[in-house]
Amino acid sequence: MKAHGETRKSVIEHTDTKARRHKEKGPVSLKAQTGHMNTRSAEKYFAKPKPARQGTALALSGGGYRAALFHLGATRRLNELGILHQIDTISSVSGGSIFAAHLATRIRWPLSGPVPANEWESLVARPFHKFTKRDIRTGSLLKRVLPWNWFDSDAEIDALTRQYEKHLTDLKLVELPLRPRFILCSTDLAFGVNWLFERHRMGDHQLGYRSPPPSDWTLARAVAASSCFPPVFRPLQVKLPAPAFRGGATSAAERTKATSDLRINDGGNYDNLGLEPV
Repeated sequence: MKAHGETRKSVIEHTDTKARRHKEKGPVSLKAQTGHMNTRSAEKYFAKPKPARQGTALALSGGGYRAALFHLGATRRLNELGILHQIDTISSVSGGSIFAAHLATRIRWPLSGPVPANEWESLVARPFHKFTKRDIRTGSLLKRVLPWNWFDSDAEIDALTRQYEKHLTDLKLVELPLRPRFILCSTDLAFGVNWLFERHRMGDHQLGYRSPPPSDWTLARAVAASSCFPPVFRPLQVKLPAPAFRGGATSAAERTKATSDLRINDGGNYDNLGLEPV
C-alpha cells in the first residue's frame, strides 16, 4: 500500500506526462474534438469573418415584460447617444419582440437623427409603460377553458393576438419599416430551428420561406408566435401549404409532412438572445 505522499507524487507525474504528450502533438483540431460531427454543419453557426460583416445590429432578448422594459431603457440611451438611428437591423425574441413591435409602430422610420427627448417620452416611453400595466395573459388563457374552445388548439393564441392588435400594434408584417430591418424570432417545432418573421419573408432555412408573407398576417400575430411561452401557451399553427415555402434545405416530402401540422412557439426555446439572424 502506497503512502499518501507517494500517491500524490504518482498523480502529478502522470499529469505532467499527459501535458508533455499534448504539447508534442500540438493543438487538437475541431474535427478531432467533435469526433464524427459534421464540421460544415457546425460552421454555419460561427460568426462571419469581420471583413464580411456589414452594418450595425441590435438584438433584443427574451424575458417577458421585464426584458421589454429593459429594452425600453437601453434604446432610450442609444437614442440619446445618437446610435439608434444608425442601426440597420433589430432582431428580437419573445419579450424583446413585444418591445420591437412597439418601436416599429410608434416611430417614423427611417430616422435621420436622434428622436427629441419629449417626443420619445410621448411616443415611445409613456405608451409602453401603459401597455405593460395590462394583464393580457390571464384573459387569453381563460379562453381555453370555455367549452366551445376545448378542441380549438389556437384559442388562447388567437386571444393573445387580439390583445396585441388592440393595445400594441395594428401593423401588418408587410408594413414593417424598410430600415431598420426588423426580425422577430420564433421556434419551428418541426425542424427545431429559428423561424423568422420579416417584412419580406417568413419561415426558416430548413422549411423554406414564404415571400412575401401573406397580406393578412399581422405584426401582432408574429409577436404572439414569438412570445407564446410554453407550457403556458400552446404553439401557434401555421396554416400554409408546402408549395408556399421555397428555398429550404429539406426535401419536398419532408416539407409536405411538416406543413401538415406546422407549429411554432416562443423564440426563446431556440435562441433567447436573438443573435443568430445577425
